[in-house]
Formats: sequence, C-alpha cells, structure tokens
Amino acid sequence: MKYDLIIMGGGVMPPPNAFRYLVTAGRRLDGAHVLLERTRALVDELKPINDKNQAGAARGFFDDPPIRQRFFQMVNEAEMTIIALHRAMKMAERASMELRLAEVPLLPEGVQRSSKAIKTIRDSYEHIDDRAMGRVGHGGKTSEEALAAIMQAREGLLGERRWKYLDCSVGIDAEVTTLMVGLRNYLWKLWVIASWDRQDQTR
Repeated sequence: MKYDLIIMGGGVMPPPNAFRYLVTAGRRLDGAHVLLERTRALVDELKPINDKNQAGAARGFFDDPPIRQRFFQMVNEAEMTIIALHRAMKMAERASMELRLAEVPLLPEGVQRSSKAIKTIRDSYEHIDDRAMGRVGHGGKTSEEALAAIMQAREGLLGERRWKYLDCSVGIDAEVTTLMVGLRNYLWKLWVIASWDRQDQTR
C-alpha cells in the first residue's frame, strides 16, 4: 500500500500544492497501515490470554504487569491508527475544495459509509483525558457513556477485533483493509487528475 511509489513513476507531476497535499495524505495513510499491522499483531498475541481471563472479568487480566503493558501498547497502536486514518480520510474528502481540480471522482462508497464511525471513534480516543474523568462533549457534561472509550477497548479489540465506541464500530481486518485500499486508489486518481490538469495548463 506504499503510496510513495507513485512519485517515482515518472511522467508529469501535479503542481506543487497538489503534490504536497497528496503526498501528505498518502503518508498519513501509509502510517495508518503500519500502525494497523502492529495493532493486529498485538491483538493476536493478547486474545488467547484475554479468553482465558474472561471468567475472572478484568482484574485477572490486568494483574499481570507484562500483560497490562502489552494491552496498553495495543490500545496506543489502535488509537494512533484511527487518528492517522481519520486525517487521511478528511484530506481526501476536502481534496475537491483544496485542489480545485477540473474533475473530481466520487469518494469510494466505503469511505463515505465509514466516515462517521471513524470520526466518532477517533474523537473517543482524541479526548480520552476528558472521558477518563467521565466528561463528554465540549461542555464537559458528565456521562457514563464517556467511560465506554476506555472499557470498550478490551471488549472490542480483543473480543470482536473491532474498534468500538457506543453504537459505532469498524473491524480491524477485512473491513478497514478494504477502506484503506479504496482510499489509496482514490488518492491515486486525484494524483493523476492533478497531473493532467497541470499538463493542460502548460499547453
């Protein structure tokens, strides 16, 4: 999924602003992919241990310091994956306005369908400090729902291999892979269109 391969293919390059914009989006997408692979590896490692400890609820799982450390690392990787993926998606969604292209392809259906869930889950991680104190929303309203961001990491990632927050969820396997591939192909289309626009302007 390495996006930087496209800038080594020769031919006409996009104008500087489009070049910087699309390479940045691609870098974020590539970063999300690397982080996703790390997340999956940690889920694979911890799931059998989690399954053994289900009968004892959370305490038995977290009493072991090395396991606890690996669990928190898994949550960190999952958090940074969703943040980087969200930023790449937002850049793709804003590309038509930012790049002012003559032609803009439709966003992939998977990107449109997952946009709200990715943003909601991203927000739950991004504002984890407020949620740790039971606060949710810009007004700092106290809510039990705020704690779901913390409590659902174990249930979602280890129990179901999904990011989960309230009624939003995204699978860490085929679902997000399909999303990333669709997003990568969309960025590639934007690159080609921006390059052709520049070529037309120089004729």
